[in-house]
Formats: sequence, structure tokens, C-alpha cells
Amino acid sequence: MKESYTATPRLLYVATQLFLKQGLAATSVDQICRTIGVSKGAFFHYYHSKDDATEAAIDYFWELLDGYLFGGLELFEPGPKIERIRERMIELPEHLHFENGSLLAVVANEVTDSQAGIRSKLEETYDKWSDKLAAALTATGYETQFSKRLARQWIAVYEGAVAQAKAHGDKNIIREQLELFGKLAYRQ
Repeated sequence: MKESYTATPRLLYVATQLFLKQGLAATSVDQICRTIGVSKGAFFHYYHSKDDATEAAIDYFWELLDGYLFGGLELFEPGPKIERIRERMIELPEHLHFENGSLLAVVANEVTDSQAGIRSKLEETYDKWSDKLAAALTATGYETQFSKRLARQWIAVYEGAVAQAKAHGDKNIIREQLELFGKLAYRQ
């Protein structure tokens, strides 16, 4: 069982990288196993299906995202906290080594109606992200309902900027879009 301690995080990292690089549908369990060097039996020891692994990869991605974006923010005042989150969002793809995009956006674009578990996991994850952003915005003085809507818009701008940056091969698009959004949304 020692393998489970190291195989599962590696498996999720590799699955996430493959999903980002070539998409959910084009990534097979065989390819994940070959890339990490484990048998399909080992894969199915941890996950019942590729959908189960995808849900676990979304959890893994959220843990990294949450830790990087929101970790240590309790030390900041509300205004600087918002700026710190924005800066971390700009740095996010490189810092987490996910230069090929956002796992949430990639999976959301490919999920089908028959994949209710994945759809539910995406909804839950986007809601957690939105709630954390909304709390930070509310702390700066925005009305709670407006903060929630603004947080969702911020995520949409970010996800769109990451997609555009990938399409154009220009990471500066993320900074440009988030700076513009900040000027429009955060009374700058």
C-alpha cells in the first residue's frame, strides 16, 4: 500500500496534465497509466472509472488553486487582499505548472449530460471559488449579492483570458484582461 501514497498524487497530476494538453475525451486510462508507469489494475484500484479520476483531478486542481490563491490572505487588509488575489491569478498557470489552461474550463467544455458526477463536481468547485472571491469582495465594502455576481464574472474573465492566452501563445493576455477587469470593477 505504500504505492498509494505516491501513486495517487502522481496519477492525478499526470491525468490533469493530459486533460489540459489534449482534452478529456482524447485522454484514455491506458495513456494515463503508460505515462505514469502503472498498470490499469493499479489505476482501477484507486478509481472505478475515468470519470471518478476526473472528479478526483478536479479536487486536486481545486486544492492547488485554493492554496495558492487564498493561502495566507488573512494577513492582508481587504483592499490589498483583492490585489494579491488578482496578482496570484495572473501567476497561477505558471506557478502551478498548468500552462495549458484551466482544468475546470477544459472539463466544463467537454462534459456531457451523462456525466452528472463530473458536472456536479465542477459546479461545487466553481461555487467554492466564487464564494471565496465574493467574501474577499464583500470585505472591501461591496454589497453581498453584488460581490457574488462580481466574483462569478471575475472567474469568467479569468477563464476566458487563460483560453485566449493559450490560443494566442501570449501569457500577457491574462494580465491585460485582469488589469482591465480590475479597473472596471474595483473602483480603480
